[in-house]
Amino acid sequence: MTQPQSTTVQIDRGLAERLRRQYPDATMNQAITSLMASSADNPDGQTDLLQYSRLTPILGRAEQDRRAPFDGHIVAVYFHFPPGPSNLVDVRVNLQRRASFEQIVPRQRDTYIALDDNKFPVESLLIPVEPQQAIQVQWFNHDGAFAHTIPVSIVVRR
Repeated sequence: MTQPQSTTVQIDRGLAERLRRQYPDATMNQAITSLMASSADNPDGQTDLLQYSRLTPILGRAEQDRRAPFDGHIVAVYFHFPPGPSNLVDVRVNLQRRASFEQIVPRQRDTYIALDDNKFPVESLLIPVEPQQAIQVQWFNHDGAFAHTIPVSIVVRR
C-alpha cells in the first residue's frame, strides 16, 4: 500500500481563521483537505459561507435573514450549540418562496433542532437558491432564566 504524499502549506492568518469558521470541528489539515476537495468538485470555486448569530431573549424569539449571493444551492448547514442552552433553544432554517417562508432544515415541517454543547452538521443538501433569495434562521428560546446565542453557518455553492 502506498503512503499518501504530504506537503507543507503556508497560509495567511485571515485564511486560517476563515477555515476554522467554515470547518469548526476539523483540524487545519482536514479543513485544507476539505477545501481542496470542494474546489475539485466545484471548479469555478464559487462558495459562500453565510453566518447567522442573534441573541435570543429569555422566553423569546429571534430571526435573521441573509440573501443568497448567487444562483446555486445550499449544500450544508452547521448548527453550533455552545454549553448552556440545555436543549431549550429551538432552531430552524427557512427559505423565501414568493411572499412567505418555507422550512428547509429540519425537513419535517414544524420541527426544530435543539441541543446542548454540540456542533450539528446537516450536509449533503442540494437546495436550489436564486440570487438575493432570502435564507432565514429562526430561534425560539424556551429558557425562563437565560438568553442564548446559537450561531448557524450555511454553505451556498454555485
